[in-house]
Amino acid sequence: MNKIHKTAIIENNSVIGSNVTIGPYCVIEDGVKIANNNILYSSVCISGETEIGDGNIFYPFCSIGSL
Repeated sequence: MNKIHKTAIIENNSVIGSNVTIGPYCVIEDGVKIANNNILYSSVCISGETEIGDGNIFYPFCSIGSL
């Protein structure tokens, strides 16, 4: 079961696996694929054509896939 904070922004053309936690103020843009068992703490941004594998932890204010 996913836990997605109500302030997170997840665009329509992104894919979120199972057992994923997405914290407050995270942004997941179009084209992003997040596999199972990932944790995104607050204010994480993932953009571009980025694929995240299983079992990762992203700490506050990190940015993945941006230029």
